[in-house]
Amino acid sequence: MKLTANNLSHGFDHKIILNQLNLVLDLDNHYVLTGAVGSGKTTLAEILSGFHSAQHGTIKLGESVIDDPLRLVSKIGLIKQNLSDQRLFDDPVQEIIFSLENRGIQPNDGKEILNKLVREWNINRGENKDEMMFNNLNTITASLLATGKEFLIFDEVLVLLGAEHKQKFLQSVVNRHRGSLFITQYPQQLDCYPAKHLHLHNQNIEVADHPTPPNVDFSTLKNFHNVPTRKELLGLKAKLIGEGRKIQYLPYYAENYFYFSNLTEELAWSGILKSDFIEKAISAGIPKDFDQRSPFSLSGGERRKLIYLIALAVDSDCLIIEHPLLYLDHRGLLWLKQVFSDYLDRGRHIYYYLPDPSLLSPSE
Repeated sequence: MKLTANNLSHGFDHKIILNQLNLVLDLDNHYVLTGAVGSGKTTLAEILSGFHSAQHGTIKLGESVIDDPLRLVSKIGLIKQNLSDQRLFDDPVQEIIFSLENRGIQPNDGKEILNKLVREWNINRGENKDEMMFNNLNTITASLLATGKEFLIFDEVLVLLGAEHKQKFLQSVVNRHRGSLFITQYPQQLDCYPAKHLHLHNQNIEVADHPTPPNVDFSTLKNFHNVPTRKELLGLKAKLIGEGRKIQYLPYYAENYFYFSNLTEELAWSGILKSDFIEKAISAGIPKDFDQRSPFSLSGGERRKLIYLIALAVDSDCLIIEHPLLYLDHRGLLWLKQVFSDYLDRGRHIYYYLPDPSLLSPSE
């Protein structure tokens, strides 16, 4: 079966994100989608999976035009980066049972399906949902398959995994599911993945035939410290706070941490002079009218840049960051390296946790 988008157009706050986009996905095949920050990758994923309706255009499943987004929700699964927020239960087996029940399959009737999913996705009863990204991702994937999803879209989740877990997860998707679409800024993570590469550019889709840009090398930065595990990073955070150090902490979902409906109020609350901040934000590629908009009308990458700029503008001794690469494309990482360098040159420190630190090292 094919999923077809014809002349899709969509936007926010009078800004066009997708413009007459056309796309055909075979639900039995695998795809990789790249694109610059703000190009509309997540918006497209949310439309294709039924979370939003496009403002213009049509979507077809097979030969049927989809007039109710719930028909897409029943067929297409979307997994986003905030993995813990996408789970209802601490126990992953209960998560899968709940998905089967939503499909109308009672536990006694679904034992064979449940046991198959538990076995194939290495699910262990009783795991805490915050224990490990790999376990979370396996659990959410298995629970979506339990609901009968025929195609899965993964929005920038691979960067949450270490190299070994990344390869295991990709192998599981290839071996145990029909079709998928991985949205990523780091297509080199999928070099071993049998997928067609697509690129979202100028509000439309093209086949990606250009080489992957090299990693941005952060290894030359002084006082830029890799912490091996998230547990150790959180322990370091507690230690520094106990010592009376002034820290700024950015969790991996930091781009969702805005307290006000517009950024003018956000900056005032943070004690940041708006006139100085606006110039820095615009030079970072954030839309010029950002201060008059809800932060959630911006892309994930644009929000991430704003969070970095706010954290860097507040007086601190050090930054503590989980997953510093999230949502940023190659150009965004070049910008991030420069603003980090400016901060570190003032005698500050940055401590970060990244499951696959090779992404911040020179490409081999």
